[in-house]
Amino acid sequence: MSPFWRRFDRRLAIRACLLGFQAFCCIGLFVNRGIFDGSTVQGPVKILVLYSYFETESTSTCEKIMKRTNLATFLRTGVLEGQHISYVFTLGGNLPDAFEFYSSIGLTPPFGNDILPRFANVQLRTPVRSDVADLCHHAHAFKNVSRTEQYSHVVFMNDGVRGPFEQRPPRITLRSIREVPSWIHDHLILLHSEPHIGAVGSVLSCELTLHLQGWFVLLRTPLFSKHVHIFEETCDVNAWSDAINKETAFSDAILRDGLKLGTYFPVKVIVGQEQRTSIEPKLNSCMNPLTAFLQLNGQNATVDLHNLRFLKVGGGFYRQNILTIATKGAVSTFTSDALGVDHTNYYCFQNG
Repeated sequence: MSPFWRRFDRRLAIRACLLGFQAFCCIGLFVNRGIFDGSTVQGPVKILVLYSYFETESTSTCEKIMKRTNLATFLRTGVLEGQHISYVFTLGGNLPDAFEFYSSIGLTPPFGNDILPRFANVQLRTPVRSDVADLCHHAHAFKNVSRTEQYSHVVFMNDGVRGPFEQRPPRITLRSIREVPSWIHDHLILLHSEPHIGAVGSVLSCELTLHLQGWFVLLRTPLFSKHVHIFEETCDVNAWSDAINKETAFSDAILRDGLKLGTYFPVKVIVGQEQRTSIEPKLNSCMNPLTAFLQLNGQNATVDLHNLRFLKVGGGFYRQNILTIATKGAVSTFTSDALGVDHTNYYCFQNG
């Protein structure tokens, strides 16, 4: 593995912190928007991350570079070796070899002939069918994981997402949550901050109906297992256009269970079934929160990337040019810092 991708020896850093040395290192290990305290998170924590990636020969060059950069960034800043987190990557469609994949975004292949790292907690899954929504891939990946009951929580995300916007490499905590990457701390704490929160995510919207946007969501494993059948309903190729309805149906099922949804964007909010109507003013009268941010603040305003942790920069957000110029600049700066380069064309569809 090249030095660029090599993780620091966290065990030595932790030992030094415990002995009272390397004060600045200790701050880096323990601080995440203030001193991290996982006391609200009860019991052992083990995270299952489901990541769906898809490209075909017909995917435009712009989107291929966007998707590949998104995946490479997540591998660099979000993937941590350890026994308390596992990653299942579903890579579908027509992918090139590792050399072409990484060289197209300005990188030397960091994992030899493989796109993914050969970590014991990283699994590659090739779908039987690729022409289905990412929700279907999440469902199949989950169904094929052995002993899902060993995981306390599930995270699902897709290739349209850039992040985590986090110091690199992934940091860990030494308190009640052990060997869990620091990029998940804030959402994990939010999920456990009060009783009856069912799921949390980067963005809460009430477009169509109240729901967590499905590109980054965290919830407890038993709840995901209960409602994963909703995602399976998108596995019919004819249901592709219905995927957004299944995404909202998933959140709706959680609310009908008497549970709540939580987010930090557009504001920190926790909402249940009974607050659905009253919450609309806080959610910009059900306009897409990032569209509302652009309209309210203009092109020179930047969303708080660290507050979001992840940001949808691909897909419809990309093609519809939803993000502000300043936000695109901040994303590119972060990406360049993480990877050493950023070949993403953030204006591809705008420029035609």
